[in-house]
Amino acid sequence: MANSESPLPKRTARYELITLGDELLLGLTPNSHLTFIGAQLGRRGILLQRNITITDDADAIAAQFRESWARADVVITTGGLGPTCDDRTREVLAEVLGQPLVLEPGIVAHIEARFAQFNRKMTPNNLKQAYRFERGEALPNPNGTAPGLWVEQDGKVLVMLPGPPNELQPMFTDTVMPRLTRLELLTCREAYLQLCTAGVGESALETKFQPVFDRYPGLGVAYCAHPGQVDVVSYSNDAKMLLLDCPECLLSQHGAVSAECAVAMACGVAEQLGADFGLAVTGFAGPAGGAGENPVGTIYLGLHAPGGDWSKKLTYPGPRCAVKERAVTAAIDWLRREVVKEAHQAATVTMRN
Repeated sequence: MANSESPLPKRTARYELITLGDELLLGLTPNSHLTFIGAQLGRRGILLQRNITITDDADAIAAQFRESWARADVVITTGGLGPTCDDRTREVLAEVLGQPLVLEPGIVAHIEARFAQFNRKMTPNNLKQAYRFERGEALPNPNGTAPGLWVEQDGKVLVMLPGPPNELQPMFTDTVMPRLTRLELLTCREAYLQLCTAGVGESALETKFQPVFDRYPGLGVAYCAHPGQVDVVSYSNDAKMLLLDCPECLLSQHGAVSAECAVAMACGVAEQLGADFGLAVTGFAGPAGGAGENPVGTIYLGLHAPGGDWSKKLTYPGPRCAVKERAVTAAIDWLRREVVKEAHQAATVTMRN
């Protein structure tokens, strides 16, 4: 998906992730936070510079945070925000930053309502989750009791997220990423294009593509092999222009999310690869971007075929992942129908002759 609104971040920010929990180091729980957060940042032009997994020990937390805070522009922590005695992250980091913790009545009300929703009695230790940094903010958690925490200090940003994935992931995509985007620490649009191939090996694919990529210094390319397919990933307006020959004037006039851009991408990929058919998808998958006639969920498909070039506008409300899946499915189905139609027409001509 593409978003035409934001340029690259005003500066290249260094991000570090600290994942906390003895259960991670014991191998009882996989470190899915690294996979998820790294992927989300990567999609928006940021390479996560480092991930450190540490124990719940207070001294270990303090030492690692001091190191990361000195090195990074954005530090993200996961875990240690719950109500039990081994949840120490909030208190330790508040002491390191020299900020007192203050009770937030709104969080207390949320926790009480959460317990009432499940007909359970709230125990006193749950109030531990209702504290925020004095000069910070609480991030809403509609899926749990522990809010996230946000602190801006020393020209840096601290983001503290709860450990359960079903709480962390929507908080990160719906709240944290838009905030980082407003600070120009992330792009509004995705930062790469992903090509999925089948029927050709990783080394053979590189041999075919590398002569093209060599013409564009500075273009980052990564290959990822899966059973039966290989993904090639890169994205930017520059990539559209350089790899797909999308005219710069077209992108400036109509934007990356437009019917014109979708058709140009489809024609470009067909020409570059010597294919009869080319397929392109561009849109605002959310949570940021989109406005006016093209709100979040707006998708443009482009199709190049022997019979002509077309675009199609679709609208899919819903979460980002659902929008992307539906867009890809619609694009592939459109291509399938066009291939069947072309094959039928060719067979009809053959029979007449």
